Amino acid sequence: MKKNLFLTTITILFFSCVNAQNAIPNPGFENWTSQGSYDNCTGWGTIDQSISTFCGCAGTAVKTAVAGEFHSGTLAMKLKTLSVFGQTAPGIAATGTINTSTQAVDGGVAYNLLPDSIVGWYRYTPSGTDTGSVEITLSKWNTGTNKRDVVGHAKITQNTSIVSYVRFAQALTYSLSGTPDTMVIVLLSSSTTAPQVNSTMWVDDLDLIFNSTTNIANNHLANALVSVYPNPSKGNFIVEINSTEKQTMQLFDVNGKLVLTQIINGKTNIDVSNLAEGVYNLSLINSEWFVVNKRVVILH
Repeated sequence: MKKNLFLTTITILFFSCVNAQNAIPNPGFENWTSQGSYDNCTGWGTIDQSISTFCGCAGTAVKTAVAGEFHSGTLAMKLKTLSVFGQTAPGIAATGTINTSTQAVDGGVAYNLLPDSIVGWYRYTPSGTDTGSVEITLSKWNTGTNKRDVVGHAKITQNTSIVSYVRFAQALTYSLSGTPDTMVIVLLSSSTTAPQVNSTMWVDDLDLIFNSTTNIANNHLANALVSVYPNPSKGNFIVEINSTEKQTMQLFDVNGKLVLTQIINGKTNIDVSNLAEGVYNLSLINSEWFVVNKRVVILH
């Protein structure tokens, strides 16, 4: 086996031959099949076959049914960075096949929709200064250049401890117009160039959110309909939405902890005088579970 199996950076490559479907496969990680020395998560590629063959380990991306280690259902994905004969293997799972020779994710899921955001639930226990991540890339094949062009992308990173499940939501940034043909999601317990052994991330209940009212998934337009000011704020700020529909505002701290929930109706004052200074993530959710994300800075 080549040593580059354990390189710390995974490069995502896409190929045009994929299975046709329009959803995240096995998003709750409830379906697994036994491969003898390890379990394989249906619809997700891992390096666990190589890991198991190489050292007899269970793998870096395993199912967990331990109480508190799943958000809903009975199972979740547990990714753990391991040391295998002196080399570091980050916990990784992807909606494609992980090529251990090229360090790439081959294939992906056939996908032709334009979601606004990727959401889900996770926990994280970093080792040292490590960082875990959830990343989604939508792409389309360019016949002129004979390569893939990125249409939309989003990445959520976490570098501090989260002891119980919190919800994350991240809007996709669309850099090209048109329809994608492939989706790749990559989960990593260590996404830095210096991964740390024992960094562990649990992921459950992934989903893609759409703005069904306009059928436009360009988050630049979506965010233009929401104003947050003053930002930075001292004690309070205003959230103003260009909509007659009431929406739920959720404010999360840098650790992903929900610190404030409030109903927004048109132009609403938000009192944050009791919150500590820092950077917060503001999410607005309407009845269709369309998510808009804004960064808010609080100063006192």
